[in-house]
Order: sequence, then C-alpha cells, then structure tokens
Amino acid sequence: MTAPGLDNPFWTCLATRHSHLALGGPLALRYPPDISPIAGLSGVTAAHIAALETLVEVGDDIGLVGPNVPPLSPRWQTLHASELTQMW
Repeated sequence: MTAPGLDNPFWTCLATRHSHLALGGPLALRYPPDISPIAGLSGVTAAHIAALETLVEVGDDIGLVGPNVPPLSPRWQTLHASELTQMW
C-alpha cells in the first residue's frame, strides 16, 4: 500500500503544493531552472515528451523520477539513471 501522491512524487508536488512555482501545463511541469532541475510528467506518451521539450532549453539539465519517465528521443542525453527504492 502506498500513498497516492508518492506514486508520481515530482508531478504531485508540482501540480499541488508547489503549483505556484510550476512552469508548464497538464502534461509536463517543472520548477524554474534557477530553483531546481526537477520536472514531472502526468503520463508517458509522445505528447508528454513534447510538452517537456518545450520547458527545457538546449544544454539545460532536468531530473525525472517515478513511473512516468518515458524513453526519450536521441536528442536527449541521459547523464545518470538509477533504480530507486521507495520507502513509505
């Protein structure tokens, strides 16, 4: 049993408690680059990836975590990938 907000923690935070800081829309949200590289996606479709691409400048870093981390196009470079164990 998990808390629903922990299923997609970055998205949940950006869509609720930190929505006043969030940049983006219903498919992809991120913190302003001068605050944090964290972003969240509400799903894993091509439309979600396209929405994320509009929020990230070339050379900018972005951090994703959770079940909605889709495979990205070759235009992206993965700097670090890891499996996380979630405790609740």
